[in-house]
Amino acid sequence: RNLLATGCRTLFVVDFGMAQLFESATTYTNILVASNAEATGTITMCRIKNDYHIKTPLEQYVAANAVTMATPTKTECWIPYDKTEFDIISKITSKGIPLREWAINISRGVLTGFNEAFILDTDTRDRLVAEDPNCASIIRPILRGEDVKAYVPVWANLWIIGTFPALNLDISDFPSIEKYLNSFRKRLTAKPKDYDALTNGQWKGRKSGSYEWFETQDSIAYHQEFSKPKIIYPNMTKFLPFAYDESEGYVCNDKAFIITGEHLKYLTGILNSTLWKFAFKERFPELLGDTREVRKVFFDKIPIIKPYGDFEEKIAGKVVEIVAAKKNGKSTAKLEREMDKLVFRLYALDYDEVKIIEPEFALTRWEYEK
Repeated sequence: RNLLATGCRTLFVVDFGMAQLFESATTYTNILVASNAEATGTITMCRIKNDYHIKTPLEQYVAANAVTMATPTKTECWIPYDKTEFDIISKITSKGIPLREWAINISRGVLTGFNEAFILDTDTRDRLVAEDPNCASIIRPILRGEDVKAYVPVWANLWIIGTFPALNLDISDFPSIEKYLNSFRKRLTAKPKDYDALTNGQWKGRKSGSYEWFETQDSIAYHQEFSKPKIIYPNMTKFLPFAYDESEGYVCNDKAFIITGEHLKYLTGILNSTLWKFAFKERFPELLGDTREVRKVFFDKIPIIKPYGDFEEKIAGKVVEIVAAKKNGKSTAKLEREMDKLVFRLYALDYDEVKIIEPEFALTRWEYEK
């Protein structure tokens, strides 16, 4: 990207997204035209959407829908925005500060190396605790990426044996867990660094590492973060949900991330809003089926507006209402519409801009502006 941005003159990029243009092959098509000339500092991009018909001359469609923007820096993705949306997204982006500059920590969930041993159903957890009540202190409720929903996760009654290497546990202090994990011992043992697969065959245990056989594969030096109020989100998702956990103490697996630190309720409201998805969904790599990869390397570059006035109090209060309603099985549609209005107002968007973001926005112009 840096070469194309600075080492030549990139004239335009046409991106067909997930559209399949050929009957006989699966392809993800992109047309890039560049010339051997000095870079201009701008780039013209066009995203081909579902309204494009193959009989329409491509150059006509591009001329009508392309957006010219400043060339992204070498670390930024090139995103072909819709022409009618580009100005609004630029306005939203300009008001924010990248999340990497906030007083927050983003941490990955736990990689065990063998989930079949470390993740328990409730019956197994209860049996181990009945045999040794002391082990309850290191068995924690766990969320998988698929369990994370907007505002409130849907826990699948699963637990993780939290023998994180960073804890330096003596497994003999937890006899029921030691006995249980010992039944998987061959599969849990780390591969010796000098193991010769050609002579001995494929290794049946976990990869090489400094962990003990009864410990999770990752050290999890940040294990205390799971006990704090946090935002939880999946690493691959179609719906971009962000759950808020203040008191349940959920751990998550390596298919999810957690955010701890400042302004968490405020961030939960913004991250679940229609505005945030509209402005930033395209920042994340697109996988099949409109699924997005929300890795930290992309996520912490997202600029979010810092709270001002009484917006943090209002947004945080609305998050508390939504979380409580969801936990009680009540509809939150009205509350989430109110959240959207708060976030639109936070970014000082006028009614016409709001209707571009959300054509089905329920409020009238008068209701929104009053």
